[in-house]
Amino acid sequence: MNGLEEGHIKAISAMREEFAACDWDAETLHNVIYEGSRSRALDPKDTFTAFYRILLGKGKGPRLGYCSACDEEGRRSRQA
Repeated sequence: MNGLEEGHIKAISAMREEFAACDWDAETLHNVIYEGSRSRALDPKDTFTAFYRILLGKGKGPRLGYCSACDEEGRRSRQA
């Protein structure tokens, strides 16, 4: 995957279950990524960079937890 390290690919894949089970608020999403990185002996900053590359095609972006939480709220309101 476009320059992503194998460890980050595995960690992000494993975090899918954690995302599915957590509340989609900004702080929780941020903590899932941060703690998920640390528990897998990865630098959280590098994991956030990997997410930005996957989602935005860039190495940086807005605070990911807050951006994702807003997107989830928008999705829910459109479904109502």
